[in-house]
Amino acid sequence: MKRVRKSSEPKTLEKYRQNIPGAKWESMRNDAEHGGDTAYSACRETAAQDQGHICAYCECKIQYRDPLSCRVEHFHDKSDTSSAHNWSLEWTTMLAVCLGGEREGQKHHLPENLSCDSHKNHMKNAGQYSESEGWILNPLQMDASRSLFDFDKATGCLIPHKEACGSVIIEGNKHATTQELVQHTIDILNLNCDRLKEERRKVLFHLENLKKAQRTAHIPPQQALPSIARQLFQVRWPAYFTTIRCLLGQYAEEYLQSIVYQG
Repeated sequence: MKRVRKSSEPKTLEKYRQNIPGAKWESMRNDAEHGGDTAYSACRETAAQDQGHICAYCECKIQYRDPLSCRVEHFHDKSDTSSAHNWSLEWTTMLAVCLGGEREGQKHHLPENLSCDSHKNHMKNAGQYSESEGWILNPLQMDASRSLFDFDKATGCLIPHKEACGSVIIEGNKHATTQELVQHTIDILNLNCDRLKEERRKVLFHLENLKKAQRTAHIPPQQALPSIARQLFQVRWPAYFTTIRCLLGQYAEEYLQSIVYQG
């Protein structure tokens, strides 16, 4: 998971909210008469573009034009009625996410291979989880300058980066430590399900093949690794961004600093 930097609110959403301020998300997306369907599409497209077409949680590639690939997640629960604010139409809390393996049933067992908001919703429905804010990392508020995650090559798992977690204090954290917040995020979003571990291992193998090609060309590591970092990160953004960032270490950080990476 990486920081998400949002652009301005789509004009179609702003106009729809001004005309029908009390509308709920589900009614808006089906409201062709008042342009709600257009506003919904704009939210999904803009959020996906803001994120470089990767899921805000697991970082797999998403296609905003495909409803079977991408949908909008409200980090702040859109059903919150604790105030008069209509969270359904609040742009600043919207993220583009994948379907979390919901259509993977034939290849991967469910629900153990659900992830992202699909797994979070599964836990909510089971009474095992109630809210996100303060309990899991918010991609909209993360620090872009460092990764709070590390990668276990042997298992394909994401794990908290102990050193980074120990040096960062996150406002609103309801856990005792940042490390606990990161681990809880991994658990609630099920980011270490078998399906995602398999995908991250593919990234590892691809990176090793790139290194092998550089060695075969007799290019020394101090030149090869910066070149690989540039090759991979010049795409905005590569799938499983955080895995690549962890694997390339200082070379990833140096390249991201050189492009003034902010999310």
